[in-house]
Amino acid sequence: MTQPAELRGHGDAHCTACGAVNRLKPARHVHELTRDRQEVTARGFDDFKQGAIAGGSADPLAGPYSTGIRIPPAPLDVAYRVLCGVAELDAGDMIVGIRQGIEIGAILGEVDDSGNPIAPMWPEIRPVTTYNWRFIDSAWAWTLTREPLSRFPYRSGPNDRDTFAFRDCSGSALVYETAAFPAVPIYPGYIGLDGYTPPAMRGQKVLTAYDLRWPFDSDQSNEELWIPVHRPERWRLYCDVLQTNPGTRNDPPNWGGTDVRQIQGIVPEDEFLSFCLNAVDDLAAGPFVWRAHGRLIVERIKRERGPR
Repeated sequence: MTQPAELRGHGDAHCTACGAVNRLKPARHVHELTRDRQEVTARGFDDFKQGAIAGGSADPLAGPYSTGIRIPPAPLDVAYRVLCGVAELDAGDMIVGIRQGIEIGAILGEVDDSGNPIAPMWPEIRPVTTYNWRFIDSAWAWTLTREPLSRFPYRSGPNDRDTFAFRDCSGSALVYETAAFPAVPIYPGYIGLDGYTPPAMRGQKVLTAYDLRWPFDSDQSNEELWIPVHRPERWRLYCDVLQTNPGTRNDPPNWGGTDVRQIQGIVPEDEFLSFCLNAVDDLAAGPFVWRAHGRLIVERIKRERGPR
């Protein structure tokens, strides 16, 4: 969807997703209507971030966080459910667009007698840039939902950890219904889980995208949706990720050590897989889905009230 001409004049806002035309009517005594654009971005625990600066929450470098939510490497029969962001909006506000992103990665280093990575380890990470690429045994999808705004009913669960939340949260996290951890996890935080079931999505589904139609770094993501909000609502952006299994996955050929950059037509993601196959002596784990990104772009109405 594109921004209608009427909306630029603060008139009619048309949304083909919900099939409605909304005429924005300023409240009584309102003499000026302006908008604030905000982006609600997923921020998650990063198990490979080291040397974080100590300090309070006001310091953006404090804590082991990065943009996006890490996906556990354990391949399960269910998809991991990431809550990328939550926006509480009022009547007259707009969902302007969303941004999507997937990273794939591998761990280089040594392994123990059981084949598990041991420190020191080093991550090799690449963004997925081919809009419809995926591992042959993996999948992902982003879903936007809406529901009437009500009191936030969050309660903590038995396995809550940093950006790992029971069923729901007010920010961003990998959300779970049930989770299990081995006695000695290989990875820190929630990354080392070996059992998981996702919670149900909350709200009414507005759209689902199975490809990267709104890339994280695309300017077009700013102006694609323009969905009007008719009443106070809570909007959520989810990303479901089915993790790949490197042990049973069919990988592309490694071309006998050929420099894949010389092969015409190979996409960057398959080039990375070939790189990992040629680095087999140093490959400790992966490649697998590393991190999921999601961002809600909203415009909030600002009303400046004049004298009666």
